[in-house]
Amino acid sequence: MVRAIKISILLFFIHGNCFYATNKVDSLKLLLEKDSILRCDSTCFYICLDISYNSKSPSEKLFYSKLAYNYGIRNKNKRWQAGAKFQHSYPYIKQGNLSFAIKVLLEAESLYIECNNLEGVATCKYTLAEVYKKNNNFKLAESKYKEGICLLNNLDNSTLLSSCYLNLGELYRGIKQYEKSLVCFQKSDSLYHSLNDLYGIAYAKGNIGLVYVAQNKLDSAQIYLKKSISILEPLGDNYAVSSYLDGLAEIYFKQKRYTKAKTTAHKSLELAIEHGLKEQIKDASLRLATIYSEVGKYKDAYLYKTQYINYRDSINNAETIRKIANLQTKYKVAQKQKEVDEIKAQKQYYFVIAIGLVIIVALFLILVVIMIKNNRERKNANKQLELQHEQLEKSDLAKNKFFSILSHDLRGTVGVFGTLAEIIKFSIQQQEYDEIEPLVGEMEKSSKNLLDLMDNLLHWGVKQMSAVKSVPSFVKVDNVIKKEVNYLSDIASKKNISIQAEIPADIELFVDHESMCIATRNLISNAIKFTNAGGTIRVSAQRDSKKVVLKIMDNGVGMDPEKCKKLFDFSEAKSTAGTMNEKGVGLGLQLVCGFVKSSNATLKVESEVGVGTTFIITFTNNNIAPVMKTKVKEPAILQ
Repeated sequence: MVRAIKISILLFFIHGNCFYATNKVDSLKLLLEKDSILRCDSTCFYICLDISYNSKSPSEKLFYSKLAYNYGIRNKNKRWQAGAKFQHSYPYIKQGNLSFAIKVLLEAESLYIECNNLEGVATCKYTLAEVYKKNNNFKLAESKYKEGICLLNNLDNSTLLSSCYLNLGELYRGIKQYEKSLVCFQKSDSLYHSLNDLYGIAYAKGNIGLVYVAQNKLDSAQIYLKKSISILEPLGDNYAVSSYLDGLAEIYFKQKRYTKAKTTAHKSLELAIEHGLKEQIKDASLRLATIYSEVGKYKDAYLYKTQYINYRDSINNAETIRKIANLQTKYKVAQKQKEVDEIKAQKQYYFVIAIGLVIIVALFLILVVIMIKNNRERKNANKQLELQHEQLEKSDLAKNKFFSILSHDLRGTVGVFGTLAEIIKFSIQQQEYDEIEPLVGEMEKSSKNLLDLMDNLLHWGVKQMSAVKSVPSFVKVDNVIKKEVNYLSDIASKKNISIQAEIPADIELFVDHESMCIATRNLISNAIKFTNAGGTIRVSAQRDSKKVVLKIMDNGVGMDPEKCKKLFDFSEAKSTAGTMNEKGVGLGLQLVCGFVKSSNATLKVESEVGVGTTFIITFTNNNIAPVMKTKVKEPAILQ
């Protein structure tokens, strides 16, 4: 069958002003040897590439393309490396070593991508498609053609794009997808017309004619083939003319115009013999054998059939010899590789022994270190156990003392309720109603103290349960402070203490809501407790990009440095009476510290005797909610 004509227009390297030799390979070699040339890597690179491109010897092509690649490596020029890698593929393709050709083309494509040379990428995809098609991997070939076409459409490169369409059309024709083939050939024909490329126009029309032959659209096929032949004959493209004449002979044969078919087939055969075109001689001989057999001239049919078989076998034998030569080359390479592998294996063996000895010594040293470490850890563990034992004893003593104070305060408060109830009862009996009102006030005060004590006690007890954990949520600080200030306002008013809360409305923290309420309540309550009548308490919050700082500041009695140091030592249960002899059990500050710890915040106290005390809680980014774009309210001042 007629082989379709393929055009491989390979734009293997795109560059600006560069030296391009027009001399033959020997002249280029002499030029490369000149001392003055060797000083310029750029010129040497292009000469090596030109020698590789023009040389007829595959081994010489490969040698000089590798030399060009080395210049690219030395100059760290990805573009040069890509062009040289692409040139590597030619000798591999010619030798039939298609797997190596695919490997270097993929490497070249990757290098072109790195240097953002899209035309180089498209050229690699086009050539990969040709190699895949030669290797009968039609699916991959089709994919690479399409990728190349997509790139070239964006680059507006009509020359290479027309070749891609022509060769993709030939691929479809080879696998008998004639409609797709026809679309591709027609697109290439249109592109070649826009380029005024006579060769391309002729090949496109000739291949369209071959598709029509396969589809039995003989009249259309005849028109296209004759047009192609009329263009190619003056151009002297004997390979293509011989192939298309064979296609024309097939048309005449199908039309039963045997004389015309025989004449055309003979013309194809004569042209092929004259120019030594074995493939065309084989095809024309088979065509003549078929024609002569159809008209009953079996002797002539036999002679041409024999000629066809001889040329077919000759072509196959040449292919077989080439494959055998490739196998011999691969065998020699494998033998050398085996020797190298044996040397490497021996070195590896000695290396493994040396590593083994090093590992044994290292393991011994590690064992010694571990033993020493274990001994130290055992001693440290014993010391730790002793320390924990002492701490447990102190904690036990503190708890006992704490519960004794707690029971005393609880009994005292409940006892006050009993006493007041008896006095109220007596006052009612004596109808002394004026005496009842102050007693009710005392009962209210005692009930609030008792409620605060119970709240703290309950919260402390819950925190002691290891299974109960904090449940953080987004909490608006100003809401919490307002709530607690309102809650404590009655107590503060009885001491004529002003509480000022200056909290921006947009500050929001990600903390446990209930714990924060308890903590702020205790800090404000403590401030009231240790502030003299007529004093002031100020609660403020400030935010910057990294933290939120909450301050509870009073102008109360203050503390000396020694007392400040012992403030957070909870190994002893302690309680200090307030300015109006207010009592507590020392539990509130423990709850504050628990909240600060669970929130990953920090607590700091600043105090001076006679000046006042400031508690400062600093919250980091982990606790700060993002600022919402809302109107910020004016800070509230509660008195």
